[in-house]
Amino acid sequence: MRGILSAHGEFIRHWVEVFQQRFDPAGPSSADSRLAKYADAATTRDEFRVLDWYAGLLDAITRTNYFRRDSAGRSPVTTVFKLDPARLPFATNPAVKVETFVHHPDVEGLHVRYGPVARGGLRWSDRVEDYRDEVIALAKAQQVKNSLIVPAGAKGAFVVKAPLAGLAPTDAASEVRASTPRSGAGSTAAGRRRWPSRRRCSPGPGSRASPSTRSSSRNGAEGDWSPPRSPTASSTRCPSGTRSSASASPPTPT
Repeated sequence: MRGILSAHGEFIRHWVEVFQQRFDPAGPSSADSRLAKYADAATTRDEFRVLDWYAGLLDAITRTNYFRRDSAGRSPVTTVFKLDPARLPFATNPAVKVETFVHHPDVEGLHVRYGPVARGGLRWSDRVEDYRDEVIALAKAQQVKNSLIVPAGAKGAFVVKAPLAGLAPTDAASEVRASTPRSGAGSTAAGRRRWPSRRRCSPGPGSRASPSTRSSSRNGAEGDWSPPRSPTASSTRCPSGTRSSASASPPTPT
């Protein structure tokens, strides 16, 4: 990709011109883009894909802080681009509502959301070259998990490009991986707690709940249930006239 962009200096210069015309408050208000013509003039398929990708990327940018200045007239160290994924030449399925890309010399990241109101977390990623693919995949999973909570899902990830605590980038990545719990079945070795099955006593048909029909595995606080002392499911017995039901285990945090 770098070689293709380096070989098309006119395309890069025009890309910067169009970017300045669109977002620089002190620049011209109109922008006559010829980027598509440069892409159509490519001689190889790879050249066309790269040039067309960058032309579509510029069309997808809706906001940026690149031209903001502080009180001393200095440019921001962190650059942010807000993108409209519907304008990108590489569509995702399902379509993402908003993508926000953040760049800093030491770290960069991406956050995506599937709607105006979305729910999701932010994570560290060791996939420096393709962390966007990771974010999109995780956001899709979050979209399914949130179907009964909020209308849409979201997810974000960042990659560290600078050494951490005096460590080389590869050593820093190994250090973070070693201290980051991984999701998966039975991952208690990474600091996750395995919750045993818990049982509750509920009134049977035609019976009425009373304090004597409550499970003996209950703590003093209302609604606070502790695991049974024995790992076997039959360790908590319910009085006559009631029925037992196992409560759902707490969800594993992501």
